[in-house]
Amino acid sequence: MNAPARLLLVDDDEPAARLLAEVLGREAYDVEVALTVADALARLDQGPPVDAVVTDLRMPGASGLDLLRHMREHLPDAVVLMLTAFGDAEVTAAAIGAGAYDFISKPYDIDALTATLARALERRRTAQAHRRAEHSEPSAMDEGTPAEADVPRMVGHSPGIIDELGTPIAQIRCGSRPA
Repeated sequence: MNAPARLLLVDDDEPAARLLAEVLGREAYDVEVALTVADALARLDQGPPVDAVVTDLRMPGASGLDLLRHMREHLPDAVVLMLTAFGDAEVTAAAIGAGAYDFISKPYDIDALTATLARALERRRTAQAHRRAEHSEPSAMDEGTPAEADVPRMVGHSPGIIDELGTPIAQIRCGSRPA
């Protein structure tokens, strides 16, 4: 079984942060709470890497957008969800443009927030698996190996497809990956 995703929740509203941390903890996440961006940055620098950050946008001192920019520079693979009570389209666009996965308005629907977080983390896992596959050793399916002869080189090469289109859909090289 996989270890629970590590989350850093950043919100200057301590009661709201503690409540959300408890709810996310019940969803099988390992949640840490920071009440300021400075506290969050210290935890990120000292602790093990996090899988996701859920941060309020407006806080005293530095903002969630400042934290997002730091995350993109130092932990580019981490998911960042922004929370705000202020539905400012310009700020939303800036956050998404800076790399936030999503922007969630307060008061938030906890089911929608947890579903968005789960989707974001699944997307992150898929991207990481894809990067690992790209950097892995060549497999027996790569061209020039004995297994090559056992693998069809055409996709969509059935007689019905050829009759309909006049040509096979695509040719592929064994072991090739989409660009």
